Amino acid sequence: MTNFVSYMESRNKQTDQIVEYTRRELRDDHETPGIMTADFWTLPSYVETTLFTDSLKGADIKLQFMDVADIHEFSEVGQQFFQIMQDTNCLELFDQELVRKMIMFKWPVVREHIIKFIFIPFLIQLIATVFYTSYLFHD
Repeated sequence: MTNFVSYMESRNKQTDQIVEYTRRELRDDHETPGIMTADFWTLPSYVETTLFTDSLKGADIKLQFMDVADIHEFSEVGQQFFQIMQDTNCLELFDQELVRKMIMFKWPVVREHIIKFIFIPFLIQLIATVFYTSYLFHD
């Protein structure tokens, strides 16, 4: 697992074009501010319009590409990766910035599905059980 941790650390990349972004204000219109999917060869104008506001004031930032093909998606490879993370006992893995960012990137979709497919059906079942035991069962 130590080799995998060092591999994950090596996946953070900076190109010459993105090094120049040192102080900007991030847009807050994404569910995961400051994170987006893109290719290495993405145009700088696309990065600017997607991540940043027009304001030049803001906090110090470090823009990086995290080179993890298909792991951040809901593909078979991504599901295998997250299954391995679920089953691991190596907590060093979760100290990696790349792993934390991938979890943050997937969280809005996972949260929505938990609410739709687990929490709401549970509430419906709970309300139906309370209604049945309170009104119908006693009659």
